[in-house]
Amino acid sequence: SMGVIVANTAVTAPATTASVTQQCPANVRVNQDVGMHQQHQVGLAVDAGNSNRQVAVYMDDPDPNTYSGVSNPSLGVSFSTDGGATWSDRQVRFGCDGIDDDLDTMIDEETQCDGLDDDFDGRIDEDTCCALEHLDPSVAADASGTFHIAFLAEEPGAGFPGFAGSSYVVTARSTDGGSTWGMSQVIASSPYGPDVNPPDGMIDLAPHLEKPWLAVDSHAISPMVGAAYVGWHREPPLSPTGTDVFISARSPGSSTWSTPAQVNDTPSNCSDGVMPVVAVDGSVWAIWRRNAATCGPPARFYVDISLNGGLSFNGFGGDQPGPTYTQIPNTLRGHSFRTLDFPVLAVDPLNSVVLMAMYAEDPPGPDQADIMFTKSLNGGNMWLMPVRVNDDLATVTPQYMPVLTAKTNTNAWTLVDVAWYDERNSIGCDGIDNDGDTLTDEELPDGIDNDGDTLIDEDICEVRIDVFTARTVDIPDFNTTFTPNMQVTTRSFRPPSSPYPGFLGDYMSLTSDPNTTFAAWADTRNGHNDIYAGAIVDLDSDGDGELDAADCIPANATVARRPGVIQNLQLTPVVMSTNTMLSWTSQDPVAGSATMYDIVTGLLGDLTADGDYRRSTCLVDDHTNTPYTDTRAGPPPGNAFYYVMRAVNSCGSGTYGPTGPTDPRIGLEDGFASLPNPDPCP
Repeated sequence: SMGVIVANTAVTAPATTASVTQQCPANVRVNQDVGMHQQHQVGLAVDAGNSNRQVAVYMDDPDPNTYSGVSNPSLGVSFSTDGGATWSDRQVRFGCDGIDDDLDTMIDEETQCDGLDDDFDGRIDEDTCCALEHLDPSVAADASGTFHIAFLAEEPGAGFPGFAGSSYVVTARSTDGGSTWGMSQVIASSPYGPDVNPPDGMIDLAPHLEKPWLAVDSHAISPMVGAAYVGWHREPPLSPTGTDVFISARSPGSSTWSTPAQVNDTPSNCSDGVMPVVAVDGSVWAIWRRNAATCGPPARFYVDISLNGGLSFNGFGGDQPGPTYTQIPNTLRGHSFRTLDFPVLAVDPLNSVVLMAMYAEDPPGPDQADIMFTKSLNGGNMWLMPVRVNDDLATVTPQYMPVLTAKTNTNAWTLVDVAWYDERNSIGCDGIDNDGDTLTDEELPDGIDNDGDTLIDEDICEVRIDVFTARTVDIPDFNTTFTPNMQVTTRSFRPPSSPYPGFLGDYMSLTSDPNTTFAAWADTRNGHNDIYAGAIVDLDSDGDGELDAADCIPANATVARRPGVIQNLQLTPVVMSTNTMLSWTSQDPVAGSATMYDIVTGLLGDLTADGDYRRSTCLVDDHTNTPYTDTRAGPPPGNAFYYVMRAVNSCGSGTYGPTGPTDPRIGLEDGFASLPNPDPCP
């Protein structure tokens, strides 16, 4: 089936936008090592039932001079019990089988593939179960507070010429907030050989697994709550263009993973970077890309759905294509590190066929990367015209590696938060060949002739990287408007450089609970790669839709502001009775759900004779909400009842009303005769 693109209608911000502003977070270093370990490829998860419990996972490489291989990166795990204010961490190695594989009466004794005889038996690296490289981790928390991880495990040295080994997709669980982890499970494996070709400098001589991504069903009302899904792509031998994407599932309460299901309908069509996403109805969406770096332009993402718990993906007629776009370069101008472009997906928590996707696009002109957002209101069959999220209109500096998360607040709005790496704070990076040497922005401000043209610092570009975020309120229509971009990082950082060039990671992480959005990213502010995180706190602390600055009690979600004058009071006779029904515009949406209503009444003849309300009485004190039925017997012949009302809550009270032509105050003195003192409804 074809994906259809439709143009946006008006892009006016919805009226709720002002009530969902965020505040810039403190930046906290997640990894606590004191050496020069390199951390990257970060995933972050929060326990939805207790957001103080958080787990971050990342590649943790003990060797500052290499990317992998001899350094054997392990899985770095950091955990917090105070909402991310402080972290504890450890390195974790999986794969130990408890078996004496080399028959030397010792079990799992070779813990590093270091070329040394660690157990002094005359053999080197012969029982290296714990020495698998741990790569590309992701993490998620289920509704019970159990944390799940998935990662790629490779035999040491894999990917280097002359070595043939195996890659494994591995999962594990922690029931104590990330402090300890249970037995790991291998859910997919593939032998492979040397990697030495494009698009990342490597072609596989045997099948190779890459980029495992994990999702769990944490929706309490989902029929599949507790299910877990892991996706990855498989690179076949000698074919960088023949990649396919797969997802394996574990049903609720089971310890067994399903046979991997191929997600892309057309095989070997450059499909990679698959991400599973769980909808509130238990369906499972997947997004992946057609990699234009290996198959040629254009780039495009695809989505598909599983309606049978991840066993197959062909729910709405097969792969649904998104818009085509120009993929950003794997290495941007002036960079020494790669910036792979993987699309990301979120599903509206209130509607399981409303999809939101993001990706980085190379726009026309010198700017090489912008963040684009699009959504589909019908399960990917039609996508709205993509909107640019980054608002740096006057710069040509790039934005890349987008992430997003969707949540609902107490007003049942869907809030979509997005984040990305952003270089708008760079200095001198103007995209112009200022020195006429056919190179652009090539000189670092270091007093060195970087480009060999005998000139020093003449075309300076000092790259500075930050993390930025923005938000949109998802309304099921054709409008998409984001709040102004907000900087998350409190300090810009430089690209990764010597002694560890070439890798900042391929993704960052973003997750949320109803009140807070949490970001984690790789950061070089300390001179090498560390993991930093920040809690992007909504200024609407109690989630009642009112900003803290205007909220009279920001810790109480049932009140927001002092009520105003009653509007639109209507009196309706009740058929076949002397009753009268009073209805008015509820002030709950603006003043809070705890707003109550006082109704004062009296005889219209008394009001006219007195010229004021001295003989008025309280008909009802603290009525909950509109409407109210007056069940009194009718007034004396030739007379009538009048009604005035006010709204009250713990922030204060509004003035008595109503406004409009039925207001009984009109014609009395100046038209606003006051009620007696003391108040009839104290």
